[in-house]
Amino acid sequence: MKTIKTLLILLAIPLLACTQNNSGSIKVEPFMEYPQEIDGGSCEFYLNQDDMSNNRYIMVNDFAQQTYMKINGKMELLLLKKYSEKKMEYSNDSYSVTIEISSQKDTDNESYTLKGKISVKNTKGETVSFPFIGQCGC
Repeated sequence: MKTIKTLLILLAIPLLACTQNNSGSIKVEPFMEYPQEIDGGSCEFYLNQDDMSNNRYIMVNDFAQQTYMKINGKMELLLLKKYSEKKMEYSNDSYSVTIEISSQKDTDNESYTLKGKISVKNTKGETVSFPFIGQCGC
């Protein structure tokens, strides 16, 4: 009987560990409230077409100077550090974000659509990456 109790305890430990919140993990969340600081031209990024249709942003920026993302339940402001036509890098004290653009297509005179990958890295070196679709315009 004692062996069965010990075995049950040993089996329960990994299950309990799975339910604990890992405070170092990165969770990027969609948001619907457009940042008031963004005025004029902007780029809006989404996880998929459904999110785009329903204005559930994964990231919004003001044509590359500052960007907003909701990470681990908090709206984060990240500032541009490096820029090229196909890659942008942002950071703040807690995170660094890299946007890699794989395709860009003009949709009219002052707007275009984007596809690519976003990578978010925390100060512990943990990284999460995911594809995005986006649109930029005035």
